[in-house]
Amino acid sequence: MDDGQQHLNEQQVEQFRLRRMSASEKAMWERHLAACHDCLDRVYGDRDPSIVPDRLVEALLLPEEEGFHLSMPELQQYSSGSMDEADRTIFESHLEGCAACRSQAEALVNARNPVPKEIASERHGWAHFWRRPAFGWPARVAVAAVLLVFLVFFWGTWRHKNTSTDQLAQKAGSDRSIVLRLQDGNTEVTLDKDGTLAGLERLEPTERNAVRDALASATLSKPQVLSDLTEPAIKLMGKSGGAPQFGLVSPVATVVAEEQPTLRWQPLRGASAYSVAIFDPQFRPVARSPFQPGTEWRVSVPLRPGKTYFWQVTARKGSKQITVPAAPAPRAEFRVLNSEAAADLQRVRALAPDSHLALGILYAREGLRLDAERELEELVKENSQSQLPAKLLSDVRSWGPQKPSPTTTNPAQ
Repeated sequence: MDDGQQHLNEQQVEQFRLRRMSASEKAMWERHLAACHDCLDRVYGDRDPSIVPDRLVEALLLPEEEGFHLSMPELQQYSSGSMDEADRTIFESHLEGCAACRSQAEALVNARNPVPKEIASERHGWAHFWRRPAFGWPARVAVAAVLLVFLVFFWGTWRHKNTSTDQLAQKAGSDRSIVLRLQDGNTEVTLDKDGTLAGLERLEPTERNAVRDALASATLSKPQVLSDLTEPAIKLMGKSGGAPQFGLVSPVATVVAEEQPTLRWQPLRGASAYSVAIFDPQFRPVARSPFQPGTEWRVSVPLRPGKTYFWQVTARKGSKQITVPAAPAPRAEFRVLNSEAAADLQRVRALAPDSHLALGILYAREGLRLDAERELEELVKENSQSQLPAKLLSDVRSWGPQKPSPTTTNPAQ
C-alpha cells in the first residue's frame, strides 16, 4: 500500500475477492480491513454481516506468525456447502496441508451439523484418522507396509509354532517305532520296527543290508573263510614229549588286509633268538627271517591277495631249537584279503571313516577278525548302555583259535 493510498481501489478489491493477491499483500489489507469499515463493506458488503467479527479476528494474524490461510468467510462458505466445485477442490487441497485452516473448517462444520455421540466417537477412531486429509498417501502406504510386516511376522511365528509342533509329534511317533539306537562316531544309527536302517546312507545298499541284518538278528555269523582256516589238531600215535612251549599271537585263523603283514608271537623264557618261516598250502617255503631277538617280524616279500599261508616260529634256547606250532597242534594259517574286497573296504573307509559299526561288521563279514574286534571295541565304548555292541564283539572273539593246551613241541635237530 502506497503512503498516499488509504483505501482499496476497485482493482485491489477485485483481486482481494478473487484471491489473486500475494500472501503478504493480502495480510496487509486484512489488517486495514479490520480498522476500515468502508473498505470492509466494499469487499463484503453484499454478504452476511455476521462474518465481519470473524474477519476482524483473522486480520489480526501477522504474516510472520502464520503463512497464507483461508479467510473466515471462505471457511464459512466451505462449511455451509455453498462453494462451487472448482473452489472446493482448491480449498481441500489447501486444507490437506494446513492444520490451522483444517481445524477451523471442522469446527464450523460441527457447529452447523451437530454429530451424535456414537458417530463422534467413531470419528476419533482409526477409520476417521485414516481418512483425514493430512494423512496423505505416502503416510498411508508407509503405515500399510508396517502393518503388512507385522502380519507376516505373526503369521510366520504362528506357522513355525505349528510346524514345530507337527515335527515334534512326528518325531514322537517316529521314536515309538525305533527299536535300536546307537551312537556311531559322529552319527546316530537307528533301526525301526519295520527294519529300516537310518544313519548310514553313504554306504552301498548291500553294505547297509549287512549292517541291518546284524543289528536285527543281534548276531554275527562266522564267515566260511575262517572255518577253512581253523584246522583240527593232528592226532599222533603214541605219547608226546613234554618240551617247553610258547604260542603264536597273530595272524592266526584270520584274514589280513596287508600283503606284507607283521607276525607276532609270545616270548619263550630262556630263548636268545627267533626265526620265522612262511609256507604255502603245499608246504613250499615263501619267506624266512634270520634269527633275531625280537618277538615280531614283518614279512619281507609281498604275499599274493586271496591266498592262504601258514607260519612257524623257531626259538633258539641254548643248544636247542624249539618250533611252534608243531604236531599235534593245528597249523597257524591266515589268508590275504582278495583285491576286490580290499577295494570295497577302502571305499567304505573313505566314506565312513568314523563308523565303527559299519567297519566292524564289514570287516567281520570278510574274515578280518582282528580288525573287526578293534572297531567293535570302540563301538562298545560309545554305547556303554547298550548290550548289542558287546554281543557282536563277543561273537567275533569266539571265532579266534582256542587257547593252546600244554602239548609237546618238536625240537628241531
